[in-house]
Amino acid sequence: SYSAMDRWANEAHATDEVDLADPDNLYALRRSYYGLVTYIDRKLGELLAALEKTGQAADTLGVFTSDHGDMLGERRMVQKRCFYEWSARVPLVLRFPDARGAGRTVADPISLLDLAPTLLDVARVPADELLPFDGVSLLGLVDGASTGRPHVLSEYHVEKVRAPCFMARKGRYKLVWIHGHETQLFDLETDPAEWTNLAGEPALRTVEEELRALILQRFDPDRIAADGAAS
Repeated sequence: SYSAMDRWANEAHATDEVDLADPDNLYALRRSYYGLVTYIDRKLGELLAALEKTGQAADTLGVFTSDHGDMLGERRMVQKRCFYEWSARVPLVLRFPDARGAGRTVADPISLLDLAPTLLDVARVPADELLPFDGVSLLGLVDGASTGRPHVLSEYHVEKVRAPCFMARKGRYKLVWIHGHETQLFDLETDPAEWTNLAGEPALRTVEEELRALILQRFDPDRIAADGAAS
């Protein structure tokens, strides 16, 4: 079933105007997207070639990432503005000139907030010269010396949605909380497509409460809702 956030996203992206169950429509949608991916891949290759040509490859850290993913017909949804894996999960590739951590794949969730502390760590900026960050350096993950952040938070408000929306991810579980509306809880190990909402299940009550508490430790949903209504 669709959550309130799903319905708002579908309305904003006019999904009713296209039959996303039609194989020809899905082919056209995904073919276009992969065309974009191919273009970016080619441009990335040109950038790396330019670094080699100009002699800068030996002292340049390359970072490839994105601000959001896309729904490509999954759940009959398109574009972003939701917390499902296709939308919220983005690539992150680090390429060190000395091949540091080469070939290492990390499964632990991280946040884009971690990029700034990582770059400053690479630059060896002293800790006493740093402003406070919500992110953490990823160099421990690169070197295999740490297991990453204990949890990841995400938020989405106001634009195209009608309530503050939050996500908390810890380990295999993801909680989506739509202020004033429903809650979704997914087990990404047993349900990677996020179809089975486990919110309210007695056996997972502690998990649900812990993830909600992580959101409330960081955010004031009532204030965010009031600010959004007034803006």
